[in-house]
Formats: sequence, structure tokens, C-alpha cells
Amino acid sequence: MRQDRGPGKVNADFLTSGDTTNIVTALLFNFDFDWDDLKDEHRYFIDEYILPLLELPNWKATVFGSASRVGAKQYNQVLSEKRSRNVENYILVFGKSHDPSQFDQVSGLGEPDPSSGTANDDDLDRSVTLSVFDGKSGPDEPANPLLTDLATRWEIDPLNKASRTMSAR
Repeated sequence: MRQDRGPGKVNADFLTSGDTTNIVTALLFNFDFDWDDLKDEHRYFIDEYILPLLELPNWKATVFGSASRVGAKQYNQVLSEKRSRNVENYILVFGKSHDPSQFDQVSGLGEPDPSSGTANDDDLDRSVTLSVFDGKSGPDEPANPLLTDLATRWEIDPLNKASRTMSAR
């Protein structure tokens, strides 16, 4: 049964310098309990920060879904796979390329490792990890200008501030 857990949240890292550049890793979290639909905040983040990068040549994505430890392991495995597929489908439908080959991997991880020390129903466990990267970029590659611009915008985005405040509780 669906249990609304409030707004979607996003933690994102934009790697624009150092040994590893041109990568965005985002945790889309606080999915509703027992549900796989993206929340408005998740769709907003994908629209504003992920789709523009996937329009660039050679950019690829990986998507990994997860679920809380509440419920049967097999059910949670299926739920985590549905969450990751919903992210993939959203990108394919609303992105300009509509190209499934942009996805290196899409899978569900099921439940988190019990040694993680989180609660049975942690909003961070009800999540999808989405990574987007330049498939041709190597070490010490200069940062992509669009990625640098998006990283700057994310720093002042109200969703970023709200997600950091909510996940710090």
C-alpha cells in the first residue's frame, strides 16, 4: 500500500575537476514507501540537470534502484528494479535522443546491506542512484563547460538546499 513520504529529495555531486571529471552522480531518494513512481522533484532534477548532458555526444548513464528492508527480499528486488526502469523510461521519453544505448547499466540492487546501520525504512534506501558521464572523457580531461554551468546552478537551486536540510535530520 502506498504511503506518501513527502517530497522527493536529491543529493548530487558534479565532478568538474581532479582525476575524475565530467561525471554527475545523483541520489534520487525518498520515494514513497512501496511505490516506484518518480516524484515531481526527481523529474525536475532530471529535466534540468541530466537531460541536457545526455544530449551531448558520448554521454552515458547508469541507474541503480534500491528499496528499504521492510518486506520480503524478492519483493524489494522487484521494486528496486521498477524504480530504476522508471528513471530510464522517463529519460528515454523526455530526452531528445530517445536512445537506449546511452544506458550502460540499469538494475535494481534490492535491499541495502544490513551492516549500513540505517533504519528499516530509511528514506535514503528508497532511492535510485543515477550517474551520467562522458564516455570518451579520460583522466585530467578538462571539465565540460555545460557540466560546470549546471554544477554552479545546482549550488543555488532550492531543491538542493531543501534536500540537504531534509537528509540531515
